[in-house]
Amino acid sequence: MSAGNIFNDLEIDVSSFMDGEKEARLFRDNVLAAAKELNKILDEQSTPASKIEAEARDQYKNNPEFKTQFNDTFKEALEVMYISCEELPLPVVVGLIDNLRKLASDLENTLHDRSKRESLTMTESITDKKLAQHQLKRLREAWEPIRKIFKLMFGLEFPAINARTGNYAGSVTSTPAFYMPGSEDALFNPFAVARLLGIYFDKMTMMDVMEYCEKHPDKVTVKIVNL
Repeated sequence: MSAGNIFNDLEIDVSSFMDGEKEARLFRDNVLAAAKELNKILDEQSTPASKIEAEARDQYKNNPEFKTQFNDTFKEALEVMYISCEELPLPVVVGLIDNLRKLASDLENTLHDRSKRESLTMTESITDKKLAQHQLKRLREAWEPIRKIFKLMFGLEFPAINARTGNYAGSVTSTPAFYMPGSEDALFNPFAVARLLGIYFDKMTMMDVMEYCEKHPDKVTVKIVNL
């Protein structure tokens, strides 16, 4: 793994961190501040995608317009199923139950996926706990040898970044990864990618970066990877 990529990903300046004690301390401050922000994301009770989901559930419960739209779309089909189950052979009813359970599971996945896609329009670089955990692990691994070098070179004792335990499987398990030409180490921060490409603008969203990447595959390759 290229140590520099995680620092670029978290937009930490690496241009002069080995130049002296002052630069080393500034670099330490930036690294520990990034670790603090990642831990903050992991400590939050919800993510942007889960907030979008929760808002959708709340709107259905409290907004008659959505219940009316639901009834206009699905009420007749539901009534047919209820009436049919009074007459159909029991094995067929069992089959309907099994298929409705699968449908419910598939619709839950659709809800999660659409909420995640909508969260991509936000301006935060990390909107998911599993990605935050992944980035914290990368930062910890990249920081460890550097802080040892600082001790050898300058006699400076800088703290390690603690490993973060926890299971964040409930969050997304796949995310866009950006590969610059000649590099096999992915970047996950779309705004860092935009700055490296010189296309960043204020209030840019991930979708803006994705659209640029689709039009310029020679400058950056995007893959969906599992974390």
